[in-house]
Amino acid sequence: MCIQDVALGLKISSNVVSFTVGTTAASILGVNSKRRSIVFLPPLAGTLTYSPNSIVVAGLGVNVTAGGSPIELSRDDIGQIIAESWFAIADAADRVGAVIESTLPEEIYDAAKRLKIG
Repeated sequence: MCIQDVALGLKISSNVVSFTVGTTAASILGVNSKRRSIVFLPPLAGTLTYSPNSIVVAGLGVNVTAGGSPIELSRDDIGQIIAESWFAIADAADRVGAVIESTLPEEIYDAAKRLKIG
């Protein structure tokens, strides 16, 4: 890691998105080409399943269970799929969930795009 990596990390902004979802898949994050990572936080109860596929099946995808640890996925881990829309489904009705979405500021995103990096 170099000083430029540290400086870039200081410029990334994060946003907490909370939602209520049941046994029907729901969109929780839209497409965002500036997204660098998503942290899936454990729900208060039950299990939530996340997927970039709108046809989410409970238990098949990124599963986060109450009392478990958060799961972080980044562009470095899974590539451009991090920027796609993300959907959630729960094991029961009215489960409350939250994710932390981290994005690059516009000027850094534009510079990286011009240089064909990131």
